[in-house]
Amino acid sequence: MTQLANSVGIPTMSYESINKADEMENAILKCPQLDIETSHVLHGGIYTRTIYLPKGALISGVLIKIDTVLTLSGHLGICLGDKTVEYNGYHVLPAGAYRKQIILALNDSHMTMSFATNASTVEQAEEEFTDEAHNLASRQQPTIIERSEKCQE
Repeated sequence: MTQLANSVGIPTMSYESINKADEMENAILKCPQLDIETSHVLHGGIYTRTIYLPKGALISGVLIKIDTVLTLSGHLGICLGDKTVEYNGYHVLPAGAYRKQIILALNDSHMTMSFATNASTVEQAEEEFTDEAHNLASRQQPTIIERSEKCQE
C-alpha cells in the first residue's frame, strides 16, 4: 500500500513565530546581500519557483499565505520562529499557509515551491502566494546574504 509523505511538513506558524522571523529578517537585511536567481514555471495550472542557495547563504522568505508543496534538495536548516529543523537530502513536503521561514544553506541546495493556480502570469502567481510580492528577490532586491563574521549573530 502506498503511504503519504510526512503530513506535517512545514507547518503554519503562530503570530509569535512569524514576529520572531520578522525580527531575524531585520537583522539579515543589515548584512551584505547576494544576487540569487529565481526560476519560474507556470504550466498546467501549477506555478513552480526554484532558487539555488550556495553553501552559507541565508534567506529570509516572505510571508506565504497559501498552502504549497516545498521540495528541498541539499542540506538546509529551516527556522520556523520557535524551532529550527534540519533537512539533508531530497524532501517533498506539504507546507502550510501563513509561514515565514529563515533558511540557512548548510551545503549548496535548491528549494522549489509549487501550488495550483489560475494565474496567467508569474506576477499574478507571486501576488497569490504573498501580500509581500514587492519584497521578492525576483521582483527587485535579493534577500539572501553570505554568511560572514559580521553577520554571525
